[in-house]
Amino acid sequence: MLNADGIERGLYDGAPMTPERRVEHALAWIADDYPRKWLRLVNLCERAAASGWPRIRRGDLFVLASQQGMEVSLCREFRMDNNLWSVLSRYLLMFRPALSDVIFPRRTPELDEGLDFEELWHRDVAASTFFRAPDWRAEGAGGVRASMVIEGRMPSLNDYVRAVNANRFKGNAMKQECTSLAAWAAKAARMPRFARPVTVRFTWVEGNRRRDIDNVAFAKKFVLDGLVQAGVIGNDTPQYVTGFEDRFAYDGRHPRIIVEVTDEA
Repeated sequence: MLNADGIERGLYDGAPMTPERRVEHALAWIADDYPRKWLRLVNLCERAAASGWPRIRRGDLFVLASQQGMEVSLCREFRMDNNLWSVLSRYLLMFRPALSDVIFPRRTPELDEGLDFEELWHRDVAASTFFRAPDWRAEGAGGVRASMVIEGRMPSLNDYVRAVNANRFKGNAMKQECTSLAAWAAKAARMPRFARPVTVRFTWVEGNRRRDIDNVAFAKKFVLDGLVQAGVIGNDTPQYVTGFEDRFAYDGRHPRIIVEVTDEA
């Protein structure tokens, strides 16, 4: 909603605008008509960068939208206050690190210490969004990050135990099939070979809540073996994989596994 000056009004009018509330306000802006409005902002900034615009500031957005021929109603989306832009600019750099050539957020301890921007996005906007940089300051640090998606779901621990108990060859066949599926997904995504130790984040997008999360996450062994088979990592020992994280989301129409690999540069 716009105020009398045509500026996007704060979501929490009358309440203290704490750092987390600032982020939540921005995420509410993004979630409204997601992903269309967010992608309009991304494309607006990318086109400005490609045209040689030297630096994108909050006040430039409305002008850029007008110059690019957007309808007046859409242009008004980009009239915003500093609280909103300070957060959106950080998310833009996480989503498209190359925009660091034209977007320069001011470092502030209240926003840049103690808040997990990526986790808040996945909570409030979309659990499956992949950010090319884990932090807006990561661009230029030399780190490498890549992701892949494995369609559908993999067997749980219970499924695997039942297969092994029924027939050890059946259990081995299940493991080989899942490993090959993960390796194929890594190759299809053109994931690079990581020379340094990595951390791996798994987002298990289940079709429903029937399976226990610890049973679901058991399949990470198959995925890691697939990454080794595809040459993405040298091995799945601590020398190569220093840690992993499991997240869980639910999508009845599109179960899948999102795998993000990040080196420790």
